[in-house]
Amino acid sequence: EGQNIHYDSSSENITAESVFENRIGVCQGIVNLYDECCSLLNIQCLQISGYIKQNFIKKTEDLKNYSHIWNVII
Repeated sequence: EGQNIHYDSSSENITAESVFENRIGVCQGIVNLYDECCSLLNIQCLQISGYIKQNFIKKTEDLKNYSHIWNVII
């Protein structure tokens, strides 16, 4: 299977430690791990939250149901 970290929307791993140990997480956990790695390397990093639009979203659906988070290097 390898050492890669995989995204799984059903995962409950949201801490940097749990994502690193289990090699699986949701966006919040993966962002937290990336943020921790940047911190250890003295790289300034922010977490930015927002919403995503998927191709399968119907026009009547509310985007707030599709929140997401990203890292930004500053």
